[in-house]
Amino acid sequence: MYLEALHKKIKYSYLNGKKVKSLDLAINELTRITRDIVFERIIKLAGNVETRKMKNIRISHVASEKIDHCYIQFKTNSSWQVNSSQSGNHYVVTKSKNKCPVEYCPLSCTECKICVHSYECTCMDSVLYFNICKHIHACVTYAKEDGSIVVPTQDIQESLMFECLVNSTSISNSVKVVKPQEEAHADLVAKLEEALANLKTNQYDAEEYVKMTTLTDNLLLIQRKGSFQETSAINTKSFVEKQRFYSTKKKHGTKLDVSSPSCMDKK
Repeated sequence: MYLEALHKKIKYSYLNGKKVKSLDLAINELTRITRDIVFERIIKLAGNVETRKMKNIRISHVASEKIDHCYIQFKTNSSWQVNSSQSGNHYVVTKSKNKCPVEYCPLSCTECKICVHSYECTCMDSVLYFNICKHIHACVTYAKEDGSIVVPTQDIQESLMFECLVNSTSISNSVKVVKPQEEAHADLVAKLEEALANLKTNQYDAEEYVKMTTLTDNLLLIQRKGSFQETSAINTKSFVEKQRFYSTKKKHGTKLDVSSPSCMDKK
């Protein structure tokens, strides 16, 4: 369906319903439609439009709240079995051993702090549609409440980095509003020098060192990412008139009603 729609769009919107035999003209039009598709994608991202994948992840998380924890069975440190309350089927949820290939995966659940590459399930929603199904959400929530698994330190750091990215916009905006740029820079440098001097002279507990390390990682992350620019919400729900396609078939001329001459015409 998508391929047919794209073919119709190329034929009628960009080629004006003509058969283009010249290769250079066809390449130019394909380049133009590629540019337009990329710009449409950028506009959707700038307007914070929720994609279909992100919407399915959110719907699955809401559906997972209806699953009772009595239907979840703990098997190993990285696998669970979810029993269906209606059909009697069994679904196995396993934690993926491979790390997410993307540093900050957009296909993630903000509440569970997991991405689509973190867990796998044997249900059709996860296998076919590559979605974080409701069984995965339920198992992660169950593991957090039950404490049956120990989350690795790397996962904790990634979750903290994720929260830092979400809240970095408000942090940077508050600094800009309260103080000018030069004054804020000097104040920040003075505080960092004071903290470094205290760290060299004093000794702290292990927990305090962990907290300070986390804050330092968040600071470095903000510096690497830079200040986030505010994007104004774009009205993406504006009505766009649907383009009507037209037929390219050659229309034959209307036939004339030719009748044999009458007797009066012969005279």
